Amino acid sequence: MNILFDRQIIIKGKHAIYMDKLAKRNEPERVFNRLVDVYMLAPIVGYIYGKEEEEDNEIKEKRTIFTDVLNTERKNLKFIYQTLTLLIDSENISSEERMERAFKDQYYQEENNRHNENQDRFNRFLLGGITYLHDRIIKDSLSYHEQLDRYHDFVKDFQLNIIEDSLNIELNLDEIID
Repeated sequence: MNILFDRQIIIKGKHAIYMDKLAKRNEPERVFNRLVDVYMLAPIVGYIYGKEEEEDNEIKEKRTIFTDVLNTERKNLKFIYQTLTLLIDSENISSEERMERAFKDQYYQEENNRHNENQDRFNRFLLGGITYLHDRIIKDSLSYHEQLDRYHDFVKDFQLNIIEDSLNIELNLDEIID
């Protein structure tokens, strides 16, 4: 059985390149410290900004987030995955089905294919979020300081977006709890 985040994660193509630019290894001037930090933020960004992308197999690059790193962040990764699974398609799927998708499907993979569908959707938001972060922070920047300024602007905009959407999320969570 494939439990969430129990094996290394490989990001391919342009998304691997974008992750590298966001979390430059062995360089002091980087926006994110680790690839896993990008991996944790990107699906949230993809979901909030409605950005979904397919895996890029055109460019032969890949980056790996190893199991030991995932083990240190497993609780956070599972929380992010389960929260997004609860929110995705909330207007089209009953709260009971969303709860099953978020908390049970990973344990019953042999009996249904929804876990793979959930992971595919999560991965599309992840890849869309990676591209969004790259384009918003890194693309066409001339310096590390410009990247930091862009990151600061992104965080401010993100906070405003979260505040604007918080009432809607609270209403959706209230529906799930009831």
